[in-house]
Amino acid sequence: MRLASLGAGYDGICLTYGVIAFFSFILCLWYLKLLNPNRKKPGKRFYIVHNPNVGDKMIFLCMFLSVCSSTLCIDIDGWAGRLNQTLADICMGGSFLTGVGVVVTLVTR
Repeated sequence: MRLASLGAGYDGICLTYGVIAFFSFILCLWYLKLLNPNRKKPGKRFYIVHNPNVGDKMIFLCMFLSVCSSTLCIDIDGWAGRLNQTLADICMGGSFLTGVGVVVTLVTR
């Protein structure tokens, strides 16, 4: 069953996919808070990691991929004209570079 057959228009589909794509950002931010040793100190920012390990780097890459995916979901097919081509190309390149970053992070460990 496709989402388009549920009666939601193009805007509803873009909104649904954008929320689903941004959910991984929130989940990664929660994992980063769990893993950071500064989380118990009041006044310290848990999302600023000094000396990040491989797990922290992978979480940051996943967060970047989530932002790129959410941005692309603003106008999935380009029908509404909400997203210009330059920004879409930058987000597509960022999504590709996230995969390269994962490989480089795992190999150079």
